[in-house]
Amino acid sequence: MLSQCLQTVYGLKTNVLRPKPRLTLQNAVLFLAIVFCALICASMVIVPYPPAANEPELSSILLVDHKNIAVLAITNNISLNAYQLAINSTRCYAQIHGYRNLFVDMADVENSILERCNHTDFMFRRHCVTARLAERHPELQFILFIDADMGVVNPNHLIEDYIPENAEIVFYDRIFNSEIAAGSYLFRNSNYSRNFLDFWADYESKLPAGEHGSDNGAIHSVFLDRLRPDLNKEKCQRIWKNSKTYDHLFNFVACFRWLIDGASEFDSGRVRLLKKGRNSWVRDGWLTGSKWSPRDFMFHGWQAKRQEKPIFGSWTSPFAHGFRFDDEFCSEGSKAPIRWGYNSSFVQTEAQTDAAIDSMIRNAKNDYSARLKRIQKL
Repeated sequence: MLSQCLQTVYGLKTNVLRPKPRLTLQNAVLFLAIVFCALICASMVIVPYPPAANEPELSSILLVDHKNIAVLAITNNISLNAYQLAINSTRCYAQIHGYRNLFVDMADVENSILERCNHTDFMFRRHCVTARLAERHPELQFILFIDADMGVVNPNHLIEDYIPENAEIVFYDRIFNSEIAAGSYLFRNSNYSRNFLDFWADYESKLPAGEHGSDNGAIHSVFLDRLRPDLNKEKCQRIWKNSKTYDHLFNFVACFRWLIDGASEFDSGRVRLLKKGRNSWVRDGWLTGSKWSPRDFMFHGWQAKRQEKPIFGSWTSPFAHGFRFDDEFCSEGSKAPIRWGYNSSFVQTEAQTDAAIDSMIRNAKNDYSARLKRIQKL
């Protein structure tokens, strides 16, 4: 490991490490180089190939040509520097595995698409644009839509491992509260999925006047209207309509959870909701202080404005200082395990990660129970 590091950082060969009888300036410089390199290498760790996510419902692995799977992120006239680590890691991951990597800014979207997707709120508009881009690329069988601040922490996972058999579109539960996450979903490029995204995007016109939560609040109402019209949602919709604060909004989300009663399959399994835990392809990295373990795949929240700042969602890069996503680490067809350079202080065991996540889940369940009691009084 040390000799590899010396060759990488300084271009030194291992045979120059043989002791020489006299102390010279050259030897002194070489000694300092070895010490410095050893310190760098001490902060790097090679992670062995991790086991696949062990959620039983995802055990049926689809055989799909990787060139027919895309990762898609859509931004709205922002500087790439705002999400540089997320963008670079995702690009590198896609390049390694042969997936299509689509990074699209609204400023570059064709006018014909923007005319169809004329929503005023970018958060809704992006889902309509996603459907149109999918329409334009029928060769793509599956698309993983992600927020631009989502990046790959561990490239030894495959997107298709997270597609349940016969599912058209897959969402996942947030860990730290009761929401369905709106920032990422995995869908089959079908009329069914595109129509679902259009229905969601067009829900912009049905938003209540108060604190509605944009597309993340709306997705819960979309599930009720489109997937469970049989449920009596009058009370929940009234809570959403009268929402004035985020606390009120989360009461609506809790009411939604109460209505669906733990369901994770909708419309005969065509829409799937991955339950809270470590079952999805992405989670918020700040939940574990940016620490990760082999079952982790992607982290959410890699925004430059939050990096190492004393604010909510603060994060630190888990990669070793000086590590770059260049051709050496991003060449297509790399064999597992794919070795990226990590800061060893951010790599932990599965048990440590599970303990932190389980604690968050317990807190979320306690909050849900408390909100149900409030809802009963409304």
